[in-house]
Amino acid sequence: VVFSGSGFQNEVRGRLSGENFVDLPVVVSPVTVLVNDTNPRDLLTHLCDTMATEKLHGVVFEDDVGSGAGDQVAEVAQILDFLSTQTALPIVGISGGSAVV
Repeated sequence: VVFSGSGFQNEVRGRLSGENFVDLPVVVSPVTVLVNDTNPRDLLTHLCDTMATEKLHGVVFEDDVGSGAGDQVAEVAQILDFLSTQTALPIVGISGGSAVV
């Protein structure tokens, strides 16, 4: 789970754990990645580092970027699309991230 934006820094740590998904028929072990801003370089670096160190089956991307972010949102969308295409890793956008993906 990738949270992008300064609004998530304090509220996300420890919010998701395997206990949140005990009702599912599969074992879910969420990996939380916080990116301080929607800087495309930081986002790409954090995602690639996480993909290199963790076995991932998908990415959930949530962003607190406002609707006025325009070009920055387009850059993030291209990065996520590129990563998904090159790695065959599904990326799902939620909240502000749904406007991106």
